[in-house]
Amino acid sequence: MVIDALYPEFRNESLLGKRGILLTSASFLLSGAVFFAVLGSYRAPALQYILTVILMMALLLLARKIKREALFDGAFPGRHPFLYGLSVSVILFLIFIALPHSLMPPAITSLLGLLVTLHFYSMPSHLDERGKYALAIGFLAFWFVPYDIILELNGMRGEALLGVGTFALLAWKLKKMRASEPEV
Repeated sequence: MVIDALYPEFRNESLLGKRGILLTSASFLLSGAVFFAVLGSYRAPALQYILTVILMMALLLLARKIKREALFDGAFPGRHPFLYGLSVSVILFLIFIALPHSLMPPAITSLLGLLVTLHFYSMPSHLDERGKYALAIGFLAFWFVPYDIILELNGMRGEALLGVGTFALLAWKLKKMRASEPEV
């Protein structure tokens, strides 16, 4: 969504191509293998990894077939896309961080997270470019500001400056988009 807003001329073009997708997939698999072999101490059973890969492939295939607007048509707030994006980000954080420590069954937590994510990504076409961009940076705002500050306080040096700086750059772009809109 951020790329679409920053560079609308590339909206209908594939930026990666087949070679780029293969390189990205290989990098993802390599980093996962390194994490599994060197960095992570938890070893999930092989069946869980196999099921995860199958589920990921199925979701990718479904994503190509489903139209985004058709999932939750009409159930999207168009007035304050930044606040909506920020709310969804915080809700997903709570679902995947707080609920696993509750008595709620993992399947319910996963389903709830999936539904919130699908609702967010089924953005209707009635949002203009600025609205789509505001939605995207609203979603990223939680990760760039409070979350990066929390990481900084927990010893990840430079995270607060990087996160707040990145958010400031994106917010400046939104303000610039707003200033260039024709007055009605």
